[in-house]
Amino acid sequence: MRAPPYHETLLSLLDPGHQTSVNSLRSTVEVLEQFWEMVHRHQRGRVLRRFEAGFGSAANINWLVHRGYHVRSQGYSRKRAVAFARRVKRWQHLNRGTWMAPAPSHLCCHSYRRTQTVMWRWQHPRSRRFTYALLSCSLWDRDRVPVSDLYDDRARIDNEIQADTGGLLLPRRRKQHLNAQAALVLLTDLAHNILAWTRRCWAAQPALGNVGLYVVLNEILTMPGKLLFQDRQLVKLRLKATHPLAKPVLACLASILSEF
Repeated sequence: MRAPPYHETLLSLLDPGHQTSVNSLRSTVEVLEQFWEMVHRHQRGRVLRRFEAGFGSAANINWLVHRGYHVRSQGYSRKRAVAFARRVKRWQHLNRGTWMAPAPSHLCCHSYRRTQTVMWRWQHPRSRRFTYALLSCSLWDRDRVPVSDLYDDRARIDNEIQADTGGLLLPRRRKQHLNAQAALVLLTDLAHNILAWTRRCWAAQPALGNVGLYVVLNEILTMPGKLLFQDRQLVKLRLKATHPLAKPVLACLASILSEF
């Protein structure tokens, strides 16, 4: 098949259970640099690294900025966010029920690329209590609202992770040995990438355009059918004619197989 778009490719790493997220960021980024062959600084300057609070220490942000990346990170320390929030006198209300304000001081400073730090708070609908966070971004020429939009753009990534969690049943499969669990994670990545690379074929069929990962795994890929091989080559594919999705699935599979 054709090379997949990078934004749809999943690459997972397995670390020991006692290791925290903040200590695994550098090794993960170095593996991704090898995977995408990002050797030169000008290549990294076109990449925005966006990660959650578990990775967002000042040392990690400075390390990424020093390597030439843009960053958008939530701060690691909640206590520091609360302490900064007490010094904010005026908040800017956003339409999504959140508030933004300039941080009293920047979380990270680096001579190569300046970072902007803003305060972010939101209110829980039931308890009515505020939660505070620090957002650091190297796109310092933008105002505070686009910086918050960069954070909210993570929704698609979160949806794909949730789809893998429920559809591929990764949390339900655990191995006692680290190597066995690493192999299981790699197989899950392979399944995710195959489904992501073939997504355009499913979307081309009107009857399948809105199906999610769970439906693909539990209703489409489990559809009764027969495969006919000659000299180890697939020559015919038959699906159960009474299945309501048989025709669109057959057309989709024909499109996928024609690319090999």
